[in-house]
Amino acid sequence: MARALKLIARSSESPSDLTGSMRVYPRPHTRRDVVPWLSALPRTEHAITVLVLAGAGLVLTSACWALARVPNLVLAPRTFLALFTVAWLAYACGALVTFRVRARLTVVVILTVGILGRILMLPAPPTLSTDVYRYVWDARVASAGVDPYAYAPVAPEIAGLRDANIYPRLNHTTWRTVYPPVAQALFLGVYRFAPDNVFALKVAFGMAELLALAALAVLLRTLHIPLGRLTIYAWNPLLLVEIWGNGHLDALVLAPVIAAALASARRRDGIAAVLLGIVTVRLSGH
Repeated sequence: MARALKLIARSSESPSDLTGSMRVYPRPHTRRDVVPWLSALPRTEHAITVLVLAGAGLVLTSACWALARVPNLVLAPRTFLALFTVAWLAYACGALVTFRVRARLTVVVILTVGILGRILMLPAPPTLSTDVYRYVWDARVASAGVDPYAYAPVAPEIAGLRDANIYPRLNHTTWRTVYPPVAQALFLGVYRFAPDNVFALKVAFGMAELLALAALAVLLRTLHIPLGRLTIYAWNPLLLVEIWGNGHLDALVLAPVIAAALASARRRDGIAAVLLGIVTVRLSGH
């Protein structure tokens, strides 16, 4: 015991008290030293993170608002590229700031900005892509009792279904539809509630995409990954423009794929295989 006390006393001596032939180097920092230090950051650091995130979110939502107000983005390429670049810069800032964040307030800010950006893009006219008009057209054909795979829009057999609103906006009018049966069922289901309504179809796609966002949040918690990384998905400008602005069908694939990853993380590999099979077979049309 006495010997142990002597060793402790010697270890507490300053380097100047030791013999000149012995040099003492400071112990390098390890992970055990850094983690408590990070967790003990003052509240002002967390406040700065929230403020920077809120600022980036304001820039992102402002860009979404401005993009949604442009009547035709194809005819205004410089405006689109400028606003889209600003949105990506805000996105990058938010993703970097929240990469390791777990605080609830930060997650609330992330989700608030993400949902606000979606709401702002929802009424935007789908000018970068006109695929959503083809979805409505296919639903109109099916609603008339005609197989949407039977004829191309230019076919004389369905000339009576053409109008001045949907038909002129169709692309590849000489092609028969390429969209799979599950997608066709969704098109028709929305059409029965809101005929010839592009906005209603965008709302349906948006609801499917929100399921993907919720599934991703659960997946991150299951894997013990900081929820701050939701920013990488929730703020993605490409997702906001293509799904919520242009109404793309890809929204239907996101939720099953993320749900499959969640099932696999919870060791439900059978469920994961079924979900991936549904995405591959049903939504791809093969």
